[in-house]
Amino acid sequence: MGLLLNGETLEDLQRNDLQIIQRRDVYRFTTDAVLLAHFAHLAPGTNVIDLGSGNGILPLLLTALFPGAKFVGVEIQQVLADMARRSVRLNELEDSIKIIEGDLTRISDYIKPNTFDTVITNPPYFPESSGLISANPSIAAAKQELMCSLEDIMIASNTALKGRGSLFMVHRPERLMDICHFSRKYDLEPKKMRFVFPKIGQGARVVLMEFVKNSSPGLVVLPPLILFGDDGKYTQEAREIYYPEGDQCEG
Repeated sequence: MGLLLNGETLEDLQRNDLQIIQRRDVYRFTTDAVLLAHFAHLAPGTNVIDLGSGNGILPLLLTALFPGAKFVGVEIQQVLADMARRSVRLNELEDSIKIIEGDLTRISDYIKPNTFDTVITNPPYFPESSGLISANPSIAAAKQELMCSLEDIMIASNTALKGRGSLFMVHRPERLMDICHFSRKYDLEPKKMRFVFPKIGQGARVVLMEFVKNSSPGLVVLPPLILFGDDGKYTQEAREIYYPEGDQCEG
């Protein structure tokens, strides 16, 4: 437990005995990141950059789902970047994951442009001007576009990706027009989309999307993902995503 600081705990990620360091007074990953990890598809040996990596949840999960891929996580918040680095060491994944404390709006300061096969990101969902901003700076920066905007994400993705490289993103359906506007502005063509619904008959909660750099138009809308059945329990697909090793719970 030498890698844990005061107030930190370990959480089991239900994959390959992976654990992640969390803390209650900073932003904690949500199930949206887990959904995104399972939506993404990576070829063997893929070179991946995670924009806004938080405490490193996406690279950690993806090392289990896609062994052999290499990951760089970019996170602007010092405390989260430090937690991510220690989680990488805890899981002995230093050969697979590198965490950079940096500002994705200056992505070229940290990476060579046009060198990544894949970008993955769970960015802030809400514009700076929308709603109340959390008094907790870490949570505020993760939820609202205080340190980077949706357009900044698309610019950084275009910069990082090779031609025909893929961007995988989870976001809110109400931002869909903005997402498509900025993705096309920066040569990232929407190719796949999947809406996630809490239950049948309810509105979509998030949308999972794949974009391809320098690609021709053509969007495939995949079947919806339903999280809960009428009995209030996870559907079979949701259980397989959240609890692949059999530790199931009710919703």
